[in-house]
Amino acid sequence: PSTKSMVPQVRRAAAEEALRLGEGYVGSEHILLACLNDRHSVAVKTLAEVGFTHDSTAKLLKNRLGAIHRITLNNYCSNDR
Repeated sequence: PSTKSMVPQVRRAAAEEALRLGEGYVGSEHILLACLNDRHSVAVKTLAEVGFTHDSTAKLLKNRLGAIHRITLNNYCSNDR
């Protein structure tokens, strides 16, 4: 399929990734995860060979995003005092 015809599919998959991670927005990290689901892609296969898989990336993002949200929430709450 052409790259242009894949755009709606990637958008939909990115939105699903955002929901799965509990995010209220779709960002570049969700687009990356959506792209990493394409197991037929040569780029994805190459990245997987060095340990850069959908699951490892999702876990990393979840940990990082969770830490960022905790920091943001703590800063927000501490400003109310």
